[in-house]
Order: sequence, then structure tokens, then C-alpha cells
Amino acid sequence: MMTTPDDQPNALECLQTAPEIYGFIFREYGAEGLRQLLTMTSSLGTRESLQKDARELHSVGLTQASAIVAQAAKQAPRTIDTCPYPENLDHVVGNETNRSIWLNLMRKMGFIKSSSDI
Repeated sequence: MMTTPDDQPNALECLQTAPEIYGFIFREYGAEGLRQLLTMTSSLGTRESLQKDARELHSVGLTQASAIVAQAAKQAPRTIDTCPYPENLDHVVGNETNRSIWLNLMRKMGFIKSSSDI
């Protein structure tokens, strides 16, 4: 285990997923600490990924933390809104192909459920 500058064990080192980090922050800093973390950056995830994280927290009994993450998910951008290949750029070679591949990948990963999500 790595240590921090003051030779204390780094408790975050073993955490590998966002829900694990959210659970740790909730345990150490409470509901307000988790809310602050979720509002400090907009790069924590998309609506769908945060909803998945909330379900995982709920499944292990962290219902209050789950509710906080689910609330943050409502404010997060949808996966489709983060597509790096915008529509209507037919003049850019490969854009439509790249967009189609990206959309198919997001569908396979479960982030986009149907064409109505687009």
C-alpha cells in the first residue's frame, strides 16, 4: 500500500470503481461530503453511468448514498450528449462512420437503450 506524504496509508489506493469511491467518501465524510464530491466536477460520468453506480450502491445496502448519486445523475449529461462525433458533418470524412460505431458501442454497453435515446 502506498503512503501519503505524512506516512499514513493511502486508503483510496485499493478502491477501483466509482461506487467504491462514493461509498468510501460517504462513510468518511457523510452525505454532505458525497454531495460536495458530486458537485465539484462535471466529469464524474454520464447520467446512465451514475444511475448504474446508484444501483450498485443500493444493491450493497448503501441506500442513502445511492439516493445522493441518483440525484446527481439527474443533472448529468446523457451518454448520447457526449458523443464526440456530431451529426450533420457530412463534409468531414469518416464522421458518420465514426458516429455510427460509437453509437453501436454505447448500445452494446447498455448506455443507449433505443433510437429514441438519440
